[in-house]
Amino acid sequence: MEGYKIPKGTIVIPQFQSVHLDEELYPSPEHFDPERHLDQNGAFIKDDRITPFSLGKRACLGESLAKMELFLFLSHLLQKFEFRPETNEKVPPIEYNTGFLLSPKAFKCCAFSRN
Repeated sequence: MEGYKIPKGTIVIPQFQSVHLDEELYPSPEHFDPERHLDQNGAFIKDDRITPFSLGKRACLGESLAKMELFLFLSHLLQKFEFRPETNEKVPPIEYNTGFLLSPKAFKCCAFSRN
């Protein structure tokens, strides 16, 4: 692979975030920009480099259910609330907890009702 020999039986752990955070592929990758995944007509563009549920035979069996549930949950929250940074209208920096999985560190925000 890429000029390296990987011995049989070697455990390989893919680092998907290295692709997801690649500035050459995605300008400002740490900023939420759904338009980078839409065409000129507003239709979704599938990008095989985005792999939140892994790939191949080890891919998540519940991917379709998870996507539906995430959509329902997130759309309901965004309809009912406006989310803002806790202080100074400044979004906190993205920091991660490292371990077996890379996960974002907790941060505080304020949720304002959209009544």
